[in-house]
Amino acid sequence: MEHERDTVRELTSIMVEPEPGAGSLVLHADAGDVGREVEVEGVTGRQHAIVRTVESGLGTSHLAVFPSLAEGSYDLVSSDGRLDGRTVAIRDGQVTETPLR
Repeated sequence: MEHERDTVRELTSIMVEPEPGAGSLVLHADAGDVGREVEVEGVTGRQHAIVRTVESGLGTSHLAVFPSLAEGSYDLVSSDGRLDGRTVAIRDGQVTETPLR
């Protein structure tokens, strides 16, 4: 059975509010990455996010957002292998921001 991919919609805002014992991860991407699925693998297993365009008063951003990940280390994973070997640390109550590339 094939999975249908959600339509990638432009967003006007993103709010992250991690649960206690968790933090958030924001990956900054390029326009060419919009629609790309990115995964993280860590203490809670594997989770995924889609790179989306965010239009705000500050300009245009292209982001993949993980709003609440348990504190710990996470490997960035992509089906094309471009992110293999990258690890990010998630801290309780903090937003970690890093480039996707």
